[in-house]
Amino acid sequence: MTVVTNEDAGVVCLKDIRLVNGSDSCSGRVEILHNGQWGTVCDDGWDMNDAAVVCRQLECGSAISAPKSAAFGQGSGSIWLDGVGCSGGEGNLTQCSHRGLGAQNCGHGEDAGVVCSGDLQQPTLSVSPTHAAVSPGENIQFRCTTPKPRCNADAEFHLFKNGSSISSQKHVSGVTFHLVNVSASHQGSYSCYYSYHNGTVISPQSNTVIIIVGEYTIRLVNGNTDCSGRVEILYDGQWGTVCDDNWDIEDAEVVCKQLGCGPAARAHSNAHFGQGSGPIWLDNVGCTGNESSLTQCSQNPFGNHYCGHYEDAGVVCLKDIRLMNGSDSCCGRVEILHNGQWGTVCDDDWDVNDADVVCRQLECGSAISAPHSAAFGQGSGSIWLDGVGCSGGEGNLTQCSHRGLGVHNCYHGKDAAVVCAAGDLQQPTLSVISTDTVSPGENIQFRCTTPEPRCNADAEFHLFKNGSSISSQKHVSGVTFNLVNVSVSHQGSYSCNYSYQNGTVISPWSNTVDITVGEYSIRLVNGSNNCSGRVELLYNDQWGTVCDDNWDMNDADVVCRQLGCGRAASANSNAHFGQGSDPIWLDEVRCSGSESSLTQCSHKPLGNHNCGHKEDAGVVCLKGEYTIRLVNGSNNCSGRVEILYDDQWGTVCDDDWDMNDAEVVCRQLGCGRAVSAHSSAHFGQGSGRIWLDDVGCSGNESSLAQCSHKPFGYEDCDHEEDAGVVCLKGACHDIETEEWCVKDRT
Repeated sequence: MTVVTNEDAGVVCLKDIRLVNGSDSCSGRVEILHNGQWGTVCDDGWDMNDAAVVCRQLECGSAISAPKSAAFGQGSGSIWLDGVGCSGGEGNLTQCSHRGLGAQNCGHGEDAGVVCSGDLQQPTLSVSPTHAAVSPGENIQFRCTTPKPRCNADAEFHLFKNGSSISSQKHVSGVTFHLVNVSASHQGSYSCYYSYHNGTVISPQSNTVIIIVGEYTIRLVNGNTDCSGRVEILYDGQWGTVCDDNWDIEDAEVVCKQLGCGPAARAHSNAHFGQGSGPIWLDNVGCTGNESSLTQCSQNPFGNHYCGHYEDAGVVCLKDIRLMNGSDSCCGRVEILHNGQWGTVCDDDWDVNDADVVCRQLECGSAISAPHSAAFGQGSGSIWLDGVGCSGGEGNLTQCSHRGLGVHNCYHGKDAAVVCAAGDLQQPTLSVISTDTVSPGENIQFRCTTPEPRCNADAEFHLFKNGSSISSQKHVSGVTFNLVNVSVSHQGSYSCNYSYQNGTVISPWSNTVDITVGEYSIRLVNGSNNCSGRVELLYNDQWGTVCDDNWDMNDADVVCRQLGCGRAASANSNAHFGQGSDPIWLDEVRCSGSESSLTQCSHKPLGNHNCGHKEDAGVVCLKGEYTIRLVNGSNNCSGRVEILYDDQWGTVCDDDWDMNDAEVVCRQLGCGRAVSAHSSAHFGQGSGRIWLDDVGCSGNESSLAQCSHKPFGYEDCDHEEDAGVVCLKGACHDIETEEWCVKDRT
């Protein structure tokens, strides 16, 4: 047996042993190569020691089993070995004792097989029911499975509790372990593994599943009251948090119910109440809202998560106040709970100070408005408060002055309401309904919108130029600002924001849109001439680059046209002409190719990008026609096609080369019609660059430059594919036969 190992590449080449008909190269019928012929091994005396040698020889790990009786099907041809007897330490099967190569008294029904371990995969342990805490007396099912069973060989699966094996079963791919009538003694950390050959070949340990028998303790931390805050769970003497994956109002509903805090107002994510510490006990909680405790909801096994504390979940419960009929729990008709009955609040003297107290009580941010006259519909039942007068600093609406609970002279047509900011206002978006480069006298429209309008409350939108407000309008969700008959004075950076309550509650600034009035200058830098190089734009007296996202030949064509440099030869990316320096003015440029300047193409707002200078775009233009010649033919009208570009002659690849292409070459050279189009370096191989590939002419073009082709210098060819042409003026005329002959080189 010869094993050749290429250590650099990590490859093992098996010259004279193999396993056939298994599920992979590490299991199957044993075959060896002798005298150029593959043959099998007889199973007389075949055992695990013999299999161990085969597995070692094939670098397939340990032997799991040594099947007999053609377990992997009968081979054909010779049976090379019989009576094999290995000690298990040999490096090669032929080093073991045997009857001699070819000496045997077997049939192929006795062909020997081997199953090797290879790299055993980590098993997966899952549990049913899926909730992490079970009640005493319930039953639990654990399922331990391997993702890669070894060729129908039985594995022994072991279930562990707190590191000690408590049960085992045999199966090919997976088993189910049952724990019945569980008690507190079953609480702990469970895992599993599987093994072969009496435990000598063992898989890695599975994931861990933590089982709790009985309820765990729950609390809310860092809120204004004990009914709001970050959700924390006590297990094994340690408080831990809950991850916000799939966290929603149904989950919050169960937490509030479990804590006796009434219905849920909000389900918070992204560590709204600050990041916790220690373990994250629960993830992917899925409650219907009807459960009496969080332990009854579906969830990942206890302690299994893919989260950080920046994803800690939180809850706000409604102990005795709520907002009804709004688009979310932070706007609507105000209702309070008294004597077990929900009732409304009269709008007499109702103002933003009163609304501020409600918003703070519900942890909904600042008050935006305090609507009157049942703006969110009329309630029913009792009217609990009237003549409410808050200073704005109270922690509870009932702490404000009022006529007394249940004392009023109102009706439900005067039910008071509140609109809260619901935390931080969302960033608005500023878009421009035109290109961001305009000509003097044109009109511009800006659109400023908020992604989350607040319950039909009017916001005041402001448009800013270079940081100063130049216009404002009110609307619920968005406004349009019009700039008419623009001049150079309108050039600058524009942004917007929106606010409520006379500017006391303000959104973040929007994105910035740069407006240029008139064309900006363009140049190519670091190329061999002024028609090739890195694309740069002059704006605000500063040169900047263009990002190569979506940069293509259409974009390059526009640059070349704008510079008077003819057609584009190539559209270069990845800072082909070196990295520029700040800023990057354009990104996501998309030209059709027919525009007269780059500013007419679609692109992100000037200066908006997600690029680095390693992505600076470049262009090579073909200023005028490039020079063309035919080489190695009988005259200058036949031969290998060559093109002079950038002071260097190069060839044309023959991919898709045909008579239409040849016709154009002959016309361009003034050599008459084409006689033949040659491929495969018919006129000898050229050297240097291959300038063109995938040329596609219709045959009517006046020069090769007008035909479709890959970008100049882009090819996947070598010089044995150099294209050639024979034109009519490069052919000869046989006077005797009155026929044309071609004096090309063969």
